Amino acid sequence: MDNCTEFGAEKDGNMIMQESPSRSEMYDLDVDSSVENQLIEDEDFKTLAAHKAVMEQETVEVSVAKFSQLIQGFLKNKIDTMESELQQKEALLQKEKEKVQAAKMALMKKERGYLREKERLRRSIQEGEEELKQKMRELSELKTRRVDEQDDTSSQDSEDEDEDEAEAEVDIEEIREIKKRKRKKKFVFF
Repeated sequence: MDNCTEFGAEKDGNMIMQESPSRSEMYDLDVDSSVENQLIEDEDFKTLAAHKAVMEQETVEVSVAKFSQLIQGFLKNKIDTMESELQQKEALLQKEKEKVQAAKMALMKKERGYLREKERLRRSIQEGEEELKQKMRELSELKTRRVDEQDDTSSQDSEDEDEDEAEAEVDIEEIREIKKRKRKKKFVFF
């Protein structure tokens, strides 16, 4: 298989160097061969260096572009993930807020119920105290009336007792008189 190159041909594994026409030959310049070779080398080096620089720049630009794309993709994925997590956390926070609000409303409702019950008990206690005061007044009045009645009764009783004693004394005297009379009559009959 023949491979042709810029500098020669390869045949059966042996390299056959073919010289390309020199610039001096191409332009019919009468130049010293060492200077010509140096010019060729310089020109080739410059071309090769320029080509290499272009290739490196393109490689760098491609690499930078690819890296930039990778970074952008990574950042976009990271941002999307963070936004998703943030939305989930906001949803959870909203649910927690709703739970807290519901608990707060229930607590306020219970508090209103307790306040109503407290007010009802306060009124009931107040009414009970007033009723107790009224009963105490009535009892005091009743005691006063009884004492007055007892005073009246005891004075009446003492008057009645005095009258009864007087009557009893009169009765006793009358009985004595009657007994004396009977005795006298007995003596008269005998």
